Amino acid sequence: MKHIKEHWSKRLIRPAIYQSVNRVLCGICIALVLQFFFDKDRTQMLRQKAFAALCAICVLCVVIIYLRLGGMHIPLLGKFKLKFHKKPAVTSFGDMIDHVDDDIVNFDDLEDPEQEVCRIIAYAVSTIVFFVASFL
Repeated sequence: MKHIKEHWSKRLIRPAIYQSVNRVLCGICIALVLQFFFDKDRTQMLRQKAFAALCAICVLCVVIIYLRLGGMHIPLLGKFKLKFHKKPAVTSFGDMIDHVDDDIVNFDDLEDPEQEVCRIIAYAVSTIVFFVASFL
């Protein structure tokens, strides 16, 4: 929790909401497609198991990202990482009228630790949604 509190700011809310909604919708689509194509008896068990599996995958992702935020890295993952060009961070202080023309912060504009915290929040929200959906 220490690492999350260090990098938390209000500007992480918007990208975290966008990511969590995207993950939840993709997970719901996966569960419903599995139920449609593979559930011959039309019981709800396969859909519940799919949501439970998605919940477990999200918990695993939260743990891996939290460990990566703490300084632990998977050696083989660095070879396959895509490199993107980063925009320089915009920092200006002054009157409120100076910030009227500022762009809304996107996920790509965040620094690496802030992106990790945003991913943790998105996966945690997705985990909660999939956990609740696995009991329905």
